Amino acid sequence: MVKKVGRPTSEPQTHLLQMRISAAFLEKLDRWRGRQFDVPSKTEAVRRLVERGLAADEMPSFASKIEPERLKPKPRRRSPK
Repeated sequence: MVKKVGRPTSEPQTHLLQMRISAAFLEKLDRWRGRQFDVPSKTEAVRRLVERGLAADEMPSFASKIEPERLKPKPRRRSPK
């Protein structure tokens, strides 16, 4: 029996996503990877960061708890001439 290589998953991952990034972005990604306990691959690091971002987006934000009236911009006061 041949052992499969790669990330085990309960649902098949059939979609391929490719992206171009800058050298600065890659450096940030590598620093983040290095701070993780298991030093994930670049692909896994991007996957984890996206998952975190999506989870944070689903959380209620502070602004959503403020009354809509308080979110409206206030009119400017004219300074006396």
